[in-house]
Amino acid sequence: MDYTDKEIKRYFRNIFGFHIHHLDLFKVALIHRSMSVEHSIFGRVNNERLEYLGDAVLGAVMADFLFRKYPMESEGILTQMRSKLVNRSRLNMLARKLGLQDFVRIDGHVNSEYANGNAFEAVVGAIYLDQGYAKTQKILIKHIYL
Repeated sequence: MDYTDKEIKRYFRNIFGFHIHHLDLFKVALIHRSMSVEHSIFGRVNNERLEYLGDAVLGAVMADFLFRKYPMESEGILTQMRSKLVNRSRLNMLARKLGLQDFVRIDGHVNSEYANGNAFEAVVGAIYLDQGYAKTQKILIKHIYL
């Protein structure tokens, strides 16, 4: 189902507590590669690039959070803890919990379980580009992981 711009903005405001500045980022974050759209300048557009960025931002936010919260833990323990917070299963669960699957544009023949977790990472990338690192960090810590 395609949602209107107003519905997408309302969803992100209600779930994450911010107003979108660049709606196109979020619209792209919700396009699985199976539903890629052609753009005259950018070619095939989907959420994979935003997913890449969101994965890196998510990892950095969680590493910083754990580093500060557990100052006496070893690198190995911190790495294990971060892995549990950002693994595919956890991201898929978060996407479902947030109702993100209702907004992801995906071909019905694709395994949407993984696509929703990937879309979550793409949304993190969009939030980062739209709101900046500090706001993204606050959103992930406050609204998602605590």
